[in-house]
Amino acid sequence: MNRQLRTLILALLVVSGFMPHALPAEPIKDEISNDLKETLKLAQKGDATAQIQLGIAYESGHGVRKDPGQALIWYRKAADQGDGRGMLQVGYAYEAGDVVEKDVGMAERWFVQALSTDCSSMAGYNLVRLSRAGLIKDKYVGIPVEGGSLTTHVDLEVPLEKALDDLAANPLTGETGKAYWIGYNPQMLCIGARGDAALPGVVQFVKNAVDPAVRHAGLLAIHLIGIECDVTGRFSESFRSRKAREALWELMKEEGLTDQVASLLKRDPWPADVPAIMGALRTVKGDCAVTLNALLRYPLSRRPVDPEAAIYAGNEVRFTIPKSYTDQDYVGIAIDSLKEQLGENKVTVEDGLLH
Repeated sequence: MNRQLRTLILALLVVSGFMPHALPAEPIKDEISNDLKETLKLAQKGDATAQIQLGIAYESGHGVRKDPGQALIWYRKAADQGDGRGMLQVGYAYEAGDVVEKDVGMAERWFVQALSTDCSSMAGYNLVRLSRAGLIKDKYVGIPVEGGSLTTHVDLEVPLEKALDDLAANPLTGETGKAYWIGYNPQMLCIGARGDAALPGVVQFVKNAVDPAVRHAGLLAIHLIGIECDVTGRFSESFRSRKAREALWELMKEEGLTDQVASLLKRDPWPADVPAIMGALRTVKGDCAVTLNALLRYPLSRRPVDPEAAIYAGNEVRFTIPKSYTDQDYVGIAIDSLKEQLGENKVTVEDGLLH
């Protein structure tokens, strides 16, 4: 089929409102710049990198006439050889629907294929993006990791008990390398994506666990529920679920968990945390140094923990020391601060609550 006839047929298809779902099998022979001639020879011999380069050239019009359709043909040739870059580009084409018929399901399939390539991070990002937008049926959640992201497919049909068993068997986290984010793992993500409905089971799971790593993993799963699996900041996230917050408050009173919970709460400090923190400090026996320092993140008019200045190696260093773990005034300070921030009429202390 000559070039003019092919162009006419494609034009008629566009006018009629129909775009071909399948891609053309072979590229058109075009005049290309000398810089691209060697690339073309390699691409014709099956070199995937050269095929990607030709796709980019056609897409940008650099060294050859601009033709998104021809670009997609070369991307597809690379993708068929297992090249993740080509798979991503084919997925983008089906999502956009400019060159082929729009089909987000096909885009998802190409992105899923790319998960097994060296482009897995970007493929996962796209799957999470489509999932959050409600454009695909399957649910994907992801977290940032050093150099990219980790994506997990969430099967909500799996019973929570099975998901918790998987977490107990795999409690260790994948750190980022720079401590920008808390470390998570796929098992935590699969539980976190279930939302508030999973909280009673996860709370009991944490209370029943003996292994410290498993208890910590359960706390992180609750934190994921609270932030809706949206791990975005280096040191903070937007905590959205009140029920997940209450679950963490409850677990603060468990011996050995107070500091771990405080380190999560301080990533998005709520004024309502302060009474829960005070209650935990009166209940547990540990020193809770992390919890005491976490209180400095809260905008209290009077702090229950006073920063003291010390000179070390010629520099002023600030640290915190508790006045008393059992001083009832701590609760009063917290209540006064809440009244100041929220308004006197919005804070009510029931009779007997402080005794």
